[in-house]
Amino acid sequence: RGECVAPLLERLAAAYPAAVYHPFQLSKESVSRKPRLAPRVAATVRAMSAVLHSPRLEALAAAFEDLTHPELRYKDLLETLTDLLKEGRVEEARASYVELTRWLRDPKRGGFLADFAKAKVGSQGE
Repeated sequence: RGECVAPLLERLAAAYPAAVYHPFQLSKESVSRKPRLAPRVAATVRAMSAVLHSPRLEALAAAFEDLTHPELRYKDLLETLTDLLKEGRVEEARASYVELTRWLRDPKRGGFLADFAKAKVGSQGE
């Protein structure tokens, strides 16, 4: 199904980037993680990532992520890590672990996350 809508999504991203930015960011990670992603869909994800690249909107999206309680975000990242390991996708699991630890240590994320990392995660974030 993704291959059918890929050309339309690329045109929408080019014509209305603000309208598709956040929905794309929300779905990009889960789509990209699929083990058998069709080449046309993978190309569309790359093309849309390039068209929709915006440091300001990326900062806004990161701030929106921070609205999610750290325990829920941590749980999601651990589930992703576990799923990847079960599927034997070790390199992707390593990358997810790096993302998890980077997220926990990010000084720009504020005190709420820092407190969570110290109280709940401890040495797992190191």
